[in-house]
Amino acid sequence: RWPNPRRAQEAFPWISNTMDIILCCRGHFKQAGGYAWRFVESRTKLDTHDVAELLAQNARIQIQKNNPKRKPSKSHDLYEKYKYATTVREMINLGGRRADIAYDITHGWITFEDPELNRRFSRTYTGAATTSDTTTAAHHAASEDDNDDAASS
Repeated sequence: RWPNPRRAQEAFPWISNTMDIILCCRGHFKQAGGYAWRFVESRTKLDTHDVAELLAQNARIQIQKNNPKRKPSKSHDLYEKYKYATTVREMINLGGRRADIAYDITHGWITFEDPELNRRFSRTYTGAATTSDTTTAAHHAASEDDNDDAASS
């Protein structure tokens, strides 16, 4: 959930020392119940040049149909309008903004039909977006850790 100890400390202002957070995530504190956890890998960030490139080639996309944005919000309403788009330009024509393109790709809600674009812009590409909820990389990684622990027991 947090990319580094400083960001975790911002979420827990009563913890004054970032070293406490690091030790806790390594499982050294009894209060942690012996559980170790790790920080989320940072996401690939798309900049304005990346979005311009995607628009110029009118990249074919697949958008997760289950709206992940909070309701009620403008972002939720816009997502509902553009979630059936099949290209980046169509997404813009349906009400999506350039910032939505970057944000949704970064969060894994948009994938590309071109595997090369997925390799370039998606941090953990596992296939096309589906109509069901997509699993976040952090959740998936945590599940793998749990499976590894269970297998070694």
